Amino acid sequence: MPITEIRKPCVVNPNWADWEFPIILRISSRRAEVLANPAEAPSFLVNGWNGDRDETFEAARKACSGVLRRRVSPDEARAAVARFANDADLSR
Repeated sequence: MPITEIRKPCVVNPNWADWEFPIILRISSRRAEVLANPAEAPSFLVNGWNGDRDETFEAARKACSGVLRRRVSPDEARAAVARFANDADLSR
């Protein structure tokens, strides 16, 4: 008898909801990146950031991943990303 896989319906995690105030990163004078929620931030951090991957970078990446794993609040992740943006001089 084959084993049937039971799948739960896909439910959107409310922790992935947009932050009240998105973080706008000024990449250059002509380019900005808007991070609206904790699901968008890791994608930018891993794929869109070519600068130093220092302690604040790692803290922001881990905090956003923690939200997706329900271990960190969205507000804590936003604060970590904002610290990274300030340290990387992207919040002009």
